Amino acid sequence: NKKARRELVVGDCKDRLFMENWICNSSVAVRKTALEVSGGCDPAISGNTVQDYDLWIRLSSLGTFGFVPTKETVFRLHAGQGHRDRSQLLEEELKVLLKHRSPGEWRSRPEWRGRLAQVCDELATSYWEAGEIELARSTFLQAWRYSPTPRQLVRVSASHLPRVLAERVRRWKQSSHHSNSSPR
Repeated sequence: NKKARRELVVGDCKDRLFMENWICNSSVAVRKTALEVSGGCDPAISGNTVQDYDLWIRLSSLGTFGFVPTKETVFRLHAGQGHRDRSQLLEEELKVLLKHRSPGEWRSRPEWRGRLAQVCDELATSYWEAGEIELARSTFLQAWRYSPTPRQLVRVSASHLPRVLAERVRRWKQSSHHSNSSPR
């Protein structure tokens, strides 16, 4: 499991955290003083996992992280878990990332621009799948602006199809995804 790799969670983790939130919330131990200095979780952020992500980034500015290589947590997924609003979580994740670095800092490294493009692309896809074509279009364009790749160009172009065609493509993609995921 990538999240349990020691080299990701030891030392100065701030840059790594900007690339991905790999911390399993239920296995974290934080000094009380560090939690107090960081300000704790920000209740203005929607979605508890994004609140935690924001906290990890702030804590990473205060010092280094350590890793205890023992199994202290059992993680279980079950059908009764609450459903998540993927668009909302991605919107909040993007806000958190932009909150902690200036636009100039984000533009300074290709991997950082790629990270913002990845979040925007996932968010745009979420909008697209929900039938929110205009939001998808503007967010695919935002991803393109962060990292102009051929893939992003195709997605921006496809999102600019007339609404009727865009809806057909969206429905076709959803139906082909469902038929591909069914047992054969």
